[in-house]
Amino acid sequence: MITFSNLVQKYIHELMLKQDGLVGIRIFMKFPGTFRAECGMEFCFLEDIDKISDKKISYKYFDLYICRSILFFLRDVKVDLIENNLEKKITLNAPFSKSLKALNESSSLEEKIQYFLIEVINPQLSLHGGKVLFIKMTNSGYILLKFIGSCNGCSMIDITLKDGIEKKLMEEFPQIKGVQDITDHQHGTHSYS
Repeated sequence: MITFSNLVQKYIHELMLKQDGLVGIRIFMKFPGTFRAECGMEFCFLEDIDKISDKKISYKYFDLYICRSILFFLRDVKVDLIENNLEKKITLNAPFSKSLKALNESSSLEEKIQYFLIEVINPQLSLHGGKVLFIKMTNSGYILLKFIGSCNGCSMIDITLKDGIEKKLMEEFPQIKGVQDITDHQHGTHSYS
């Protein structure tokens, strides 16, 4: 659960009224689950929203968008506003962003799979400039994934998916049936080949 104080909600709303075309705000994270984890917040325009990867949470004055792959690390986030005579400053406290304190026996299968992708799979994909995002688990037990970076459009993505990612996930989590790639692959200069 992400909690915004009433004071910061009103302040964000005031800022949004000064900018045309905003549809909400986004909380983002770099290096989730590591000692280098960093959280931030930014304004969000319609073209910034990925309807598959993003989760929308509505508040009184605005909508919040978050990439589903980092929700696991955003438990108990508190956003507040600090004011003094010189400035107003938004603070974002994310107690589980840098550690695995959030992962325990009561964690859901989806959370464990998400963490496995972040810790085991993505470091290997990042060697080639790519990354895979957990989207959701279907009722039939399949994991839906989306590739970004140089993995999008890569000529070896089918092998990476079936012989690498699916095999490792099924070894670690035998209760899943398999993985499915929902990426709209577009080969280009960004693609690894």
